[in-house]
Amino acid sequence: MDRRSSLPRLWVAEPRCRALYENALYLHFLDRELAQAASWRPARTEIVRLLRLLSLLTDADFYCGLSALYENDAVDGPVLRELELLTRTGNLAAFSHELGRDEFLESRRIAYEHDAERYPNYFSTRDSVPLFAPTRWKRLGSTAPLHRELTTWADELPRTNGKWQPVALGLAGPVGDALRRREGQAITFSYFRPELGDLAQKPSVEYRVRRKISEAFTKDYMQVGNGDIVTGIPGLQFFDNLSTTFPIYDAPVLGYLSYILGCSDLIDLQATPLDAFEPLILSRRGVHLNSAGAGVRWLIDGLSRWSVSSRSPTGVVEPTPGQGVMRARLRAILQYAARATGVMPLDAPPQPEAVGAHITDGVARLARVLGDRHPDLRMIYEQTHWGQAVEQVDVLLVTVNDAETSALTVALQEVGFRSRTVFYANNTYQIYTGVAGSVVAAVRSGMSSRGMSGSTLTVQEAIDDLRPAYVIGVGVAFGMKESQPIGQVLISRQLADYELQRVGTVGRRLQVIERGSRVDAHPRILGRFLAASLAEHGFDVQFGQVVSGDKLVDNLDFREALAKRFPEAIGGEMEGAGIQAAADREGTQWLVVKAVCDYAFGKSSDKIKRQAVAADSAARAVVHVISQGGLRKGL
Repeated sequence: MDRRSSLPRLWVAEPRCRALYENALYLHFLDRELAQAASWRPARTEIVRLLRLLSLLTDADFYCGLSALYENDAVDGPVLRELELLTRTGNLAAFSHELGRDEFLESRRIAYEHDAERYPNYFSTRDSVPLFAPTRWKRLGSTAPLHRELTTWADELPRTNGKWQPVALGLAGPVGDALRRREGQAITFSYFRPELGDLAQKPSVEYRVRRKISEAFTKDYMQVGNGDIVTGIPGLQFFDNLSTTFPIYDAPVLGYLSYILGCSDLIDLQATPLDAFEPLILSRRGVHLNSAGAGVRWLIDGLSRWSVSSRSPTGVVEPTPGQGVMRARLRAILQYAARATGVMPLDAPPQPEAVGAHITDGVARLARVLGDRHPDLRMIYEQTHWGQAVEQVDVLLVTVNDAETSALTVALQEVGFRSRTVFYANNTYQIYTGVAGSVVAAVRSGMSSRGMSGSTLTVQEAIDDLRPAYVIGVGVAFGMKESQPIGQVLISRQLADYELQRVGTVGRRLQVIERGSRVDAHPRILGRFLAASLAEHGFDVQFGQVVSGDKLVDNLDFREALAKRFPEAIGGEMEGAGIQAAADREGTQWLVVKAVCDYAFGKSSDKIKRQAVAADSAARAVVHVISQGGLRKGL
């Protein structure tokens, strides 16, 4: 089949909304209610086409509300398998205020009892029902912001002008009254139906209420991930006005670019079945596809900058064009590039190295062709080239386990940091840029300070590789007292190594003398955290002595013995001593910022939930301080 004839299908999809900001993509589906009200049900395979398009041509991570995976009838068959692959490989994060699947489903059964017919997956025991679990914790639920948004909307309805004014006037009172009387029910159109009376039978009323609910829900999730929406989806143009990074992730632009780059068959489910596409998903965050996605973003960003600062292909100068005008300009520019270069067929098998290299080379070729035609565009590309050497790192962040690494990634992305993967001789880094002028590197070490992958050698090599000004251990710790709440952030004024001891005898008595170091944090980095007013921003923080050793402590008697040896200690962990030793040897300032996840005994109880909460608290506290700009070199 001629690829050109199938081009429009590349961006016809059923998602309600997709949002992303650089490396964070919020993906949400058009729910049953809005789809029925709009009388719009495209083929389910188009969801897969869009997911693959975004997976191949962006370096963004996908995330969604867990409810999105349960509420959409189209999430079955090939769509379900693709989503399961994205979720299993960590490419699609499912956010939920609840920390487990059972807790999530139970809360939905209570909230959606009044609307069970429209949300059967919450109540069904069928084998075909999706069984997704939350992978990211959402600090607050969506109902409260949804309630505020709709209350404001109801208050503004009486001021509506135009043909819809009479209906709007009749709608304002019932919607406002229903919201004021709400007692925990989910906010759906069915919730408002009794109050609306005869108005509920009008399709225009049902459509507008459902649309407003969807828009408010989308705004909330965009804020969770500092997100934006993918634009240009037919039938969903009313969401386009929420976009903040257009046209970086415009579906028609990406779709046409995929055609020029010869990737149409990879996106097509029949031409490339899931088992053939799976290696690309498995390696999506690797260097090859990550660089390819960064290159596509660089290409589109350069075109958009040039198109608003230069004369358009039609000769019209328009400094601030609308989305439709901008999309038409970019399409015209890409059409010229396609004529000049021809479609670039992908002859290699769908393996990450081959596909990544093909896209990267194709992007560079397009940039050269367009730059030769437009010198001012070439200048933009030269100034913003994505293949530059790694910037000098200001802060190195060290994590150990999956919970710590995932929480840190989310926290950095939510405030707008964008990343790329960089490989050195032994360490692999995520390099983040874009906030407060800071450059942040994240590296993962092995557990404890010792061994080939321990924090001592990992941090020592990282300092040699990147020369950061500051090194911070970020993650989870144990508390010294059960009165310390889970998630309390412990910040090391002093770090005490409890491993080194002299064990001898005095007469017939055992004598133990502490030989471990007790090192104070540098006043500059400590002062940045003290001045950040973390408590005023909702963090439960305690500054003090943190003990560090190579033992994974899960014994109350051992913890009590540590408390007697170090009566001023507020908690303990395993990697800080290695971080401190490596950093001090190189003259680099260090700090340990870890949150309480247990009390050094009974670790198996609710371990995953507690680690998620603690890792999230520590990561957000560190990112909050970095975002203030005080940890840049030279300050």
